[in-house]
Amino acid sequence: MSIKRNTIHFFAVGALLVVATFSGCAGPAISPAGATDSNSSAPSRTYSSDNRVELYGRHRCSICQGFLAQLNARSIAHTFYDVEHEPERAQEMWSLLATHFPDRKSVGLPVVLVNGTVLIQPAFTEFETYLKAAR
Repeated sequence: MSIKRNTIHFFAVGALLVVATFSGCAGPAISPAGATDSNSSAPSRTYSSDNRVELYGRHRCSICQGFLAQLNARSIAHTFYDVEHEPERAQEMWSLLATHFPDRKSVGLPVVLVNGTVLIQPAFTEFETYLKAAR
């Protein structure tokens, strides 16, 4: 399955049929203000090794790549799922979104699952507030 900009997708989530528009990452479809935040001069922080971070995105998405670069620069362990090439992960992402944001029909990437909280195209500083600090 190939996911493209402004494509309609149908997914079964339990007994519910989800119809959603995937808007890709050419621009923020649904995102908080200030969704792109380079923050390259942010002070170095140390995070706990038991943080669970999963990103749903696309390898060819510049916003996703920027987010991944910030995770790597800060040595934050994470798992990346390419929803364009992994249809089961795309369905998993839409299931999460249907559970946490049932009224959303389109979404900007990346979708980030951090310690059980789902964030849609967050600014990196917003994402960091959900990380556990090292003790």
